[in-house]
Amino acid sequence: MKNSLERRLLSLVGRAVYDYGMISDGDHILVAVSGGKDSWALLSLLYNLFRAAPVRFQISALHISSEFTVQDLSPIQNFCAERSISFFHEFLPVEKLAAQYRRDGSSFCSFCARIRRGNIYRIAEGLGFSKIALGHNMEDLIETVLMNQFFNGQLKSMSPKYRTDDGKFVVIRPLIYAGEEQIFRFVTQKKFYIFANNCPHNQKGGGERSRVKRLIATLEKENPQIKYSILNSLKKIAPSHLLDKNIFDFQGVDSSISKAEIR
Repeated sequence: MKNSLERRLLSLVGRAVYDYGMISDGDHILVAVSGGKDSWALLSLLYNLFRAAPVRFQISALHISSEFTVQDLSPIQNFCAERSISFFHEFLPVEKLAAQYRRDGSSFCSFCARIRRGNIYRIAEGLGFSKIALGHNMEDLIETVLMNQFFNGQLKSMSPKYRTDDGKFVVIRPLIYAGEEQIFRFVTQKKFYIFANNCPHNQKGGGERSRVKRLIATLEKENPQIKYSILNSLKKIAPSHLLDKNIFDFQGVDSSISKAEIR
């Protein structure tokens, strides 16, 4: 029997799926399961949605381990077996690959994320999947938009649904409306076994994302709704009030100033 928190999260996932057309009839979705709280919630909630939704689809689970995360996989294996969910596992020697291919001075974490994502695509193609689900939550989206503004000079976040550049896969993020604290309480209630992150490169409170997270936490004390305000801002873009010359409407510019003179 589902409790109120589980029903709330299932509702948020269902709304995200509906708002962005994430799942279609007949889909077979490969769910990337790291063993962290978000991926556990994603797998569990998508399974509940699979059982209840009028659209018929299937899910399978993929776990990629590395030198830092190799551990007992039985919690995921047992969860999947009890629900007739196909489970796939592959080992990825991240440290070895980083020593061979990472550029000097570049971020190990960024390299790891890219190579994991590339291998998810490779495995998905080999298994015949065309749709992949990732467990990014609401905080991931709002932290990313601020990180890009503060550190990269770009106005962008994470897309709820996108097709990869090669056109082979559609990637979906059904947890975009779910808050991190809600997810933590959910997986705690469910007693899911959270895999430890033993990576020696883990920034542990440092780095750009952690700094942005602390900033939001500070502002949240003054405005408890600030996370939802940032999230909603991603839905209400006003292109005419931005500075991108590729979308700027020069029709409104004073006729005494030519477009060529605008720099």
